[in-house]
Amino acid sequence: MDTNRLFIPIRLLASLGIQYSWSPSSKVVTLQNKNGEYLKITVGSKVAYKGSQQIQMDQGAKNQDGRVLVPIR
Repeated sequence: MDTNRLFIPIRLLASLGIQYSWSPSSKVVTLQNKNGEYLKITVGSKVAYKGSQQIQMDQGAKNQDGRVLVPIR
């Protein structure tokens, strides 16, 4: 929990059938579901992209103890 938001590790989403990749140089996580739709999230940014559509988030993803955490809402 951080500022009343629940964060979960990206790796947890893999157990739900969502593939992910991490680019440490750009700090971007890319998530892809079974239908081929993808979401790109940059650590520290409150903007994510679903395909080419920009999505504003209340809280940005963060890196904590070597794990990328994303807010759940």
